Amino acid sequence: NKVTSDPARYRRNVGIYEAWPQLALGGPTIRWLKAAAAAAQAVSDPDFMARVKVPMLIVAAGADRVVSTKAVEAYARKLRVGSLLMIDGAEHEILQERDIYREQLLAAFDAFIPGIGDAS
Repeated sequence: NKVTSDPARYRRNVGIYEAWPQLALGGPTIRWLKAAAAAAQAVSDPDFMARVKVPMLIVAAGADRVVSTKAVEAYARKLRVGSLLMIDGAEHEILQERDIYREQLLAAFDAFIPGIGDAS
């Protein structure tokens, strides 16, 4: 388990995949890898990054063992309108993490999206 520090949520998800294997993701295909590499190259182009005008919140898991946190930090620093939230201790699947990590992501999302919480 490289995706969450929450054993109960992890077991729940494994149970779902065992009961309904058609819901589980398989390994990446060559086609997916090629598309992912092309997309990564395109969004890493300095001209592309300079054209990004939509504010974005990039959330990274501080204990991620699937994705390079250093690469995420480096990318976020290069964006004009990007901001980075590093959730220390969280693993890859932040929404499947323990509540202490999930709550940080959800609070940041609510603060970032205009209009959320303004209904009162």
